[in-house]
Amino acid sequence: MLHSTSFQRNAILSSLAPEARSRLAGDIQLVDLRTHQPLHEANTRLEFVYFPLDCVISVVTYMKDGTGIEVGSIGREGTTGVFAAIGLATVPNSTFCQVDGQSIVMTIATFQRAVAENAAFSEAIRGYVQGYINVLAQLVACNRLHDLDQRCARWLLMTYDRVGKASFSLTQEFLAMMLGVRRSGVTLAASAFQQAGFIKYTRGLITILDSKALEAEACECYEATRAWFTFPAPAPGCVDQDQS
Repeated sequence: MLHSTSFQRNAILSSLAPEARSRLAGDIQLVDLRTHQPLHEANTRLEFVYFPLDCVISVVTYMKDGTGIEVGSIGREGTTGVFAAIGLATVPNSTFCQVDGQSIVMTIATFQRAVAENAAFSEAIRGYVQGYINVLAQLVACNRLHDLDQRCARWLLMTYDRVGKASFSLTQEFLAMMLGVRRSGVTLAASAFQQAGFIKYTRGLITILDSKALEAEACECYEATRAWFTFPAPAPGCVDQDQS
């Protein structure tokens, strides 16, 4: 049986009353997701909906030459069920795990039943869909107007918020893909942040040492994006190192 505290680790699932959680418990699973693990292929039928607890899921669009760029990311503030929430059976983008961790997963049928039967859950989904769309628009402007250092700081901070802990695995190749830039540019930005004492980067593991200083480097899109989402309290044992 899934422990009730797991529901509190995702902003949408936390909207469920205890009796609603009990009804869902037998139809959902707690899974461990690993970095680069594919969850859904573009233009195929949806089968499952994920609710991250401390992992991060990327939504990626691929060009004809195979080049991919992140067009959205999802953490404990939300769900991969945005398209399912508006009644679509397929999704135009691929999704995969960006930062490993735990997620609650349910079938499309279970998701649709929960939306139909639970008003609070349905309202939480609608609120998240609105925020998700607004954030997509914000990031289009961000990618056009703001420099790499600002965007890199914004991306690291959003990942920090989503995993609820100061350290997470991330390669420079992967970060470059997420930002749609060359690896050399990411290397320079990460090195500058590390030399300034904002982060520590060792063998694919990033640790946020000073989130406030990193916020000062980020563009306005970080605060604009964060304003649309609610981030639940981290699981017990997760301590932000820059605040300890």
